[in-house]
Amino acid sequence: MLTVLAFFVAAVILTLIATLWERRRHGRLSRGRSSIGEDEFLGRMTAAGVSWDIAKFVLSEASFYYFTPLKPDPADRWESTMRIDPEELGDITEKFWKQQCWDDPSPEDPIPLPNDPSLLEYARWLEDQRRLRS
Repeated sequence: MLTVLAFFVAAVILTLIATLWERRRHGRLSRGRSSIGEDEFLGRMTAAGVSWDIAKFVLSEASFYYFTPLKPDPADRWESTMRIDPEELGDITEKFWKQQCWDDPSPEDPIPLPNDPSLLEYARWLEDQRRLRS
């Protein structure tokens, strides 16, 4: 029992340290760039050819991973900027698939995700997937 408790306490402490580290990293990132709001983010995405609903979906999903004062920017990369692992991006993609009422990809024929896409590149990829399935 004591071993389980020690493991749990260690996991909590490591999580708190990692969260603090990420908050500081986000603070440094935010000081190095201008902050854009939701309207500007959506405007940049739609000006680049992304439909409003996909831009809104990407913003909504990405926002979860940002600590104040950092805000999403279309140039941010899911993995290298935001440190989101490919499995989480796969979960986000699966959510989009379900919203579109598309059949789930089969294990024999999975849909390859783009490698470390920016938010804009990912949104464009979702647009391509929509065009392919329409």
